[in-house]
Amino acid sequence: MLFVFGYPLAGAAIPSLKQHIKRRQIYYVDCKVNLCIWTAYSFITMSNSKDKRWIDCSRIAEAKGIFSRINRVDFRDNYQGFEFVRDIENFINKEQINVHMYTFEDNLPHYELTQNYLVNGSNKQFNILFNNDGINAHIMYTSDVEALTGFRYQKKVNEKFGDSSQVTATLIPFAIASIVKLASGIYSFYYDIRTEDFLDNWLEQIFEEAKQVKKDNKYLDETIPQYYEVSVIRFNSAKFDASILFKNLKSKDWTISKYQDQNTIAKLIIVKHQSSCIQLIFANFKIYSMQHKLKDTVRDFGNGQYKKYRFPHEFININNYMNELNKCEPIPIEAFDNKLRNKKLSEDKYKDYQVEAAKHKSRWDYLKHFNIFDIKTIICHRIFDCIRALRHRYIGQ
Repeated sequence: MLFVFGYPLAGAAIPSLKQHIKRRQIYYVDCKVNLCIWTAYSFITMSNSKDKRWIDCSRIAEAKGIFSRINRVDFRDNYQGFEFVRDIENFINKEQINVHMYTFEDNLPHYELTQNYLVNGSNKQFNILFNNDGINAHIMYTSDVEALTGFRYQKKVNEKFGDSSQVTATLIPFAIASIVKLASGIYSFYYDIRTEDFLDNWLEQIFEEAKQVKKDNKYLDETIPQYYEVSVIRFNSAKFDASILFKNLKSKDWTISKYQDQNTIAKLIIVKHQSSCIQLIFANFKIYSMQHKLKDTVRDFGNGQYKKYRFPHEFININNYMNELNKCEPIPIEAFDNKLRNKKLSEDKYKDYQVEAAKHKSRWDYLKHFNIFDIKTIICHRIFDCIRALRHRYIGQ
């Protein structure tokens, strides 16, 4: 399946991290147990001042106290760490605080806001930096997000909202495509934001397709126990998991029955349908690959040939998507500018886009084609079978 955005993991050691810590824009507590989010939160409950700066051992003691108060159990050293899927809702509701998570993007070094966990009516803010050094994940308290991200408010913004105002961003999905591999063949389906509750509709169809997958894989000998688990493979989907998918996986029709993580990143999610008992296993291939891009994965796990269509992700946003995607003419070349990386689309690549766009009646039709083509890459280059083999090898059924 393909989503219109991807999640950049924090990468290896952040070059600018020491600089931000030295400037007291980020705070980190050296602790030998899995308390990082709790020690980060201690900077909210036990803030530093000019006259008093708390030492690490005091913050660790405070963190254990917070843990016990929120979870109503004593802290133990074998605690495996904070799982955002399982724990964040309880945390923000009990503390009545909004949590904003930032990560480091190493393709073009910068920090960006990746997720908000919000409580209605709360003005309390807790900013954290998620850093994955390749071995472990760490949560650090961020005191100055403007200095961290390089974002500065214009004067007119402050005049309207006040000097203490904070602008946050939330991911809003507007399209999703999936491909189903059955005994009878391979076919695709697609939903976008023009359909009401399109993510719920997509999940319902995923379960319907899983019924046929179950029939295709049924043992001829019916005395053998049948395990109705169907793999749903994604590439680089952790951002989608954290911000969008989890909100749709809990309903009267289906629920999360199992969750496994690796350094706080979702490695495996099993969703069980309440009536059919079919279980969907959402597995993210990015967890098993060191590659950041799909084309590199095709090179290493497929036949090495990769073709990519163009879509202006930065240009299309929540304010203009309906107006822009309803148009029939090709998207102008300047819309493909990548301001974060300071790159422009070449004339030759833009001509290739124009040729492909001319085959479709509207930009919506092109977006559908773009999404489905990308996800077909996973099937056509045998990546899907490779992912299933890796999942069985490392985490089994």
